[in-house]
Amino acid sequence: MFTRWPLCFQMHATFRYGLQTDVALAFGAVLSSIFSATLSHPMDTIKTCMQGDVGRTKYPGGAVDTGRVLAAEYGLRRGLFKGLTWRIVLITSTFFLVNKFKGVMVYQYEARASRRDIT
Repeated sequence: MFTRWPLCFQMHATFRYGLQTDVALAFGAVLSSIFSATLSHPMDTIKTCMQGDVGRTKYPGGAVDTGRVLAAEYGLRRGLFKGLTWRIVLITSTFFLVNKFKGVMVYQYEARASRRDIT
């Protein structure tokens, strides 16, 4: 669902605001990665902490209890959102590259298909 959003934003920004295709794609990738990373990062942090505590000594309860321990120990922002910037960078580059490669592949496919139609 979210992987199509940068492409839709790209088309809208290109036609309506006159942005270059790659610039619009980069903006769409940044906006969608900020949205998706902010929503998913706290649960990923909790999951990682629970996986690292194999003996269940530091985080004995479930996911909610682990989130409470992290928030109490480090504070809500630092405990649950530490590393969010790097995650946004990772997701942005992934969105941008996947959509860029998808555009190149579609262009090559259409070029091959048009050559087959001509001959």
